[in-house]
Amino acid sequence: MLLVDDFAHHPTAVRETLSALRMRYPGRRILAVFEPRTNTSRKNIFQAEYAEAFGLADIAMCAPVYRPESVPPSERFSPGRWVEDLRRRGVEAFCYGQKEDLARALGETCRSGDLVLFMSSGSLADLIDHVQERLLVELDRHGAARR
Repeated sequence: MLLVDDFAHHPTAVRETLSALRMRYPGRRILAVFEPRTNTSRKNIFQAEYAEAFGLADIAMCAPVYRPESVPPSERFSPGRWVEDLRRRGVEAFCYGQKEDLARALGETCRSGDLVLFMSSGSLADLIDHVQERLLVELDRHGAARR
């Protein structure tokens, strides 16, 4: 399993990163974890474009929107709509209200050979409270880390 941390700040960057990973690691299942954290990604300005960009992943997971109270609800990125849009494109997609639920789901979903791409504009430690460490614990608990 390969864990990759990337600074995601725009749908074009997401699309290009996923495209490059597909070329560099052909045949690997890609799980893309997204945290809407920047000023623009927390807003619905690029709602459709993010769904299109993450359409290159095999599985897409969305963390809660960072500091959602700072964006009016009518202007806020919708993880639920993102999931619906991705599922219409044939991508397995999920969103989580709690970071702990996302970490648990990753541990249950990941398998040997997967590439897990964390996309956030914050540090990975901030993304999901040290999710890499939690993921490794979950994988070990499920026996995936040893496969």
